[in-house]
Amino acid sequence: MTGDKPKAFYCVSTHWDREWYETFQEFRMWLVEVIDELLDIMEAHPEFRCFHLDGQAIVLKDYLRIRPENQERLLKLMRAGRILAGPWHVLPDEWLVSGESFVRNIQLGMRTCREYGVEPMSFAYTPDQFGHIAALPMLMTGLGLKGGIVWRGTTDEDFAPQFIWEGPDGSQMITHKLFDEAAYGWLFHRTRVIDGTTDYADPKFQAMIDQYITHERGRVQIPTFLILDGNDHQHAGTHMIDLFKGMQEKYPDIEFVWGSLPEYAADVAQHADKLDTFKGELRAPCRDQNRACQYLIVHTISSRYTLKQRNDQCQGLLEKWAEPYALFQQLAGGSPVLRYLDEAWEYVIENHPHDSICGCSIDQVHRDMMYRFDQAEEIADGVIRRAITSVGGASEADAIPQPVVVHNPLPFRRHGVVNLALSMPHGWPKVYA
Repeated sequence: MTGDKPKAFYCVSTHWDREWYETFQEFRMWLVEVIDELLDIMEAHPEFRCFHLDGQAIVLKDYLRIRPENQERLLKLMRAGRILAGPWHVLPDEWLVSGESFVRNIQLGMRTCREYGVEPMSFAYTPDQFGHIAALPMLMTGLGLKGGIVWRGTTDEDFAPQFIWEGPDGSQMITHKLFDEAAYGWLFHRTRVIDGTTDYADPKFQAMIDQYITHERGRVQIPTFLILDGNDHQHAGTHMIDLFKGMQEKYPDIEFVWGSLPEYAADVAQHADKLDTFKGELRAPCRDQNRACQYLIVHTISSRYTLKQRNDQCQGLLEKWAEPYALFQQLAGGSPVLRYLDEAWEYVIENHPHDSICGCSIDQVHRDMMYRFDQAEEIADGVIRRAITSVGGASEADAIPQPVVVHNPLPFRRHGVVNLALSMPHGWPKVYA
C-alpha cells in the first residue's frame, strides 16, 4: 500500500452459464466470440491487466475445441497471469450434489488447467450459487484455496463485506461478501445498462461510478475494497481501460490496482485480525423483493425431479460401486481401466451447475443432461460388471456346466434367494442323466 491510501482492486470478469436459457451449443458460440475479442484486446493493450473466466476450467476445453489454432495465444496470456480460469471444472449447486463430487469437480478443474500447462486460479470462486454449505471453507482450504467470494445465502444486515469463514474442522478462508443488490453485476447494470454508455467522460456515467465507489469504500472496515466489473456473459472492452484510468484520475486519494481475485484475497488477509469470523452454512433468505436476483433457491428437489434421481443414481454407482470394486479388482491382481471412471465423473459433473441440476433451464438443456447421465451410468455399469467378474473368477472356470458366482456386496454374511435369468447356448442338452 502506498502510504495510508486505501486500496481498490479492480477485478474484471465474465460469469459464464454454460447452459440455461439457451443451449450449450448457442452459449459456446457466445463464448468463442468473447474469448476471441479478449485475446485481441489483451495483445493490443498490455494495460488491460487481467480477466477472470468465471472460475471454471471447462470453458478452456469448450473454446479450444472450436479454436485450436488459438491455443498458444490463450495459454501465453494465462501463463502471464492475465487470463485466469479454474479451479472448478464447473460452478456446482451445493445442495443437490454429493460431497465427493465437490472434490472431483475441483480436482478435474485443476487437472484440466495443468494439462494445458497453466495453473488454476487459487481462489474459491462461488458468486452465483443458491447459498453455501458449511463445509465449503474446509473443502477449499484442504485443496489449497485460502480466499473465496459469496453472495446468495448472506445479507448485508448480518454479514460484513469481508469476513473469515470457518469450516467444521477449524479451517479458515478469507471471504468476500458481494453487495445484496445485483452482486457481481451491480457495476454493469448501474452504469452500462441504465445509462446506455461506456464513456467515462459522460457525467451520468461518472455519477454512477462515484456512487458505486462511495458505497463499496464505505461498507468495509479495512483499507482494502473490491470493484468487481463482471456480469453474465460479459465481453471485455477497451472501455474498461478508460474506466480504470478515469477512476485513478478522479480519486487520487485511492490506490487503484487492476488485479486478480487471489491478489485481492491476499491483501485482505493482511488485515485478518480486524475481520469477524463466521461458522456454519450460508443460507440466509433475501430480505425483500428489491434486492434483484438475491433470492435463495435451495428447495428445487421437486423441479424436474427425475434429474435429481438420475444424479443420485450415477453418483451412487460411481462412489459406492464402480470405484470400490475397481480397487478390489486391482488388489486382486487385475488391471481395471481407471480412465473410464474419470470419463464417467466428467459426464456427471457437467450436469452440476445450478441452472442445470436445479431444473430451471429450457427443455433441450435437460434433455442434454439425460444423455450425460446415460453415458455415466453405462460406463459405471461396465466397470462394475468387469470388476466383479474378475474378483469372483467366474470367467476362469472350465467345468461343464459353467458355475455361477453370486456376489454379496454387504460387509457381512447373508442368506437369501437370488433370481437369475440365463441365456442357454444353442445345442445345450435338454436332459441330464
